[in-house]
Amino acid sequence: MTETHPDLPPEQQRGADFMRLFLEHERRIYGLILSLIPQWSDADDVMQECTSVLWRKFDEFQPGTNFAAWAFKIARFQVLAFRKRQRRDGAQLSDEIIEQLADRLVASADQADHRRDALENCLQRLNETDRALVQLRYTPGADTKSVASQVARSTDAVYKALNRIHGQLLDCVQLRIAKGGAS
Repeated sequence: MTETHPDLPPEQQRGADFMRLFLEHERRIYGLILSLIPQWSDADDVMQECTSVLWRKFDEFQPGTNFAAWAFKIARFQVLAFRKRQRRDGAQLSDEIIEQLADRLVASADQADHRRDALENCLQRLNETDRALVQLRYTPGADTKSVASQVARSTDAVYKALNRIHGQLLDCVQLRIAKGGAS
C-alpha cells in the first residue's frame, strides 16, 4: 500500500514511498547481509552500499510487488561484489555457496513472514479478554506478576490463562500454516 500525500511533489512522494518500504524491511535486509558477511564492520559497509543502490534503482521497483524480494536480490549482488573485492584476502566460501545460503535465508524470511501473518490473524480471533491479557503481558517491561495486579487476578491464574492462550495460538498458527496461508 502506497501512502499518498497529494500535497507532496512527485519526487518527494517517491522519497516518502522509498523510506516507508525501506524502513519496513531494513532489519531483514541487514540480517541477510550480516548472515553472509559475518564481520559487522564489513556488513555495515555493504549495507550502506546496498541502501545507496536501492535508492538509485528505486525507479525500477514496480509498486505493488514484493519490495523485500527486490531488495534481497540487490543485497545479494552487493554481497557478491564485496566478496569479489575481498577475494585476495584468502580462502572464502564460493559464490555458489553464498547464493545457496542467500536462497535459504530468503526462504526462511518468507516463512517467518507467513508465521507472523498467521499469528496476527490468530491474535485477532482471540476473544477480547484473552487478547487484552496477551497485549498486557507483552508490553515492554511487563511480567506475569505486574499483569496479575493490573487485572486483579492471582499470578497463578494469569500464568494458567496465558499458557492456555499460548496453546490456542500455537494450534491456530500451525493450522493456518498447514493450510498454506494466514487468512
